Amino acid sequence: MRGKMLLLGTALTLSLASTAGATDRHGWYLGLEAGWVHVNDTELPAWNYDRIEFENRWGALATAGYAFTGNWRAELELGYRNNDIHDVAVGGESGDVSKGDLTEWTAFVNAIYNQPIAQNWNIDFGVGVGVDHPRYSDTRINGLNTFYSQDDDIVFAAQGILGLTYQVSSRWDLMLNYRYLWANSPEFTNSVGATDEMDMLKHTVTLGARLYFERPAAPPPR
Repeated sequence: MRGKMLLLGTALTLSLASTAGATDRHGWYLGLEAGWVHVNDTELPAWNYDRIEFENRWGALATAGYAFTGNWRAELELGYRNNDIHDVAVGGESGDVSKGDLTEWTAFVNAIYNQPIAQNWNIDFGVGVGVDHPRYSDTRINGLNTFYSQDDDIVFAAQGILGLTYQVSSRWDLMLNYRYLWANSPEFTNSVGATDEMDMLKHTVTLGARLYFERPAAPPPR
């Protein structure tokens, strides 16, 4: 029995070592991603907007980073997201928001840990801090009057990252990533001078590819 346990433990150790070696990356890399973006419902009470709903739309991300020995990566991420307004509940007075959107440019510094789970497969856990530059615009019709409002802000932002990576070749990865993004209440002023802060939470699911400039080191001779 003790011999069987020893053999099982040895096999498990060799399996994990093989998995870790298959997914080991190091050196500089570039990545591109694109996909689906959802914005949580929010509000601008000072604008008489009790609820703002956005359509699910799209975003694109570019990353440049360095993979360290030991499964850690550090990267700079630049992103663009756009969501059209779906519906606005206007309180206090009659009115209709006919169109508008929320556009964001982001810049993050991310720290990511890659956990091997199978041959050529990783689960990635990451966090990032940076800045968010949102721009909100809409057109509101109130009787015979039309009001166009547009404003932007730059605020602190943070995000959590969960990803699944497949090692296609010695230098290429394919990845599926989820990001939960929080922006620190950007402030917007409308066309009549009303100013308010918007709570902003976003969910982004992307597909992408990553190119490493260094090939993995050759295994030592046996």
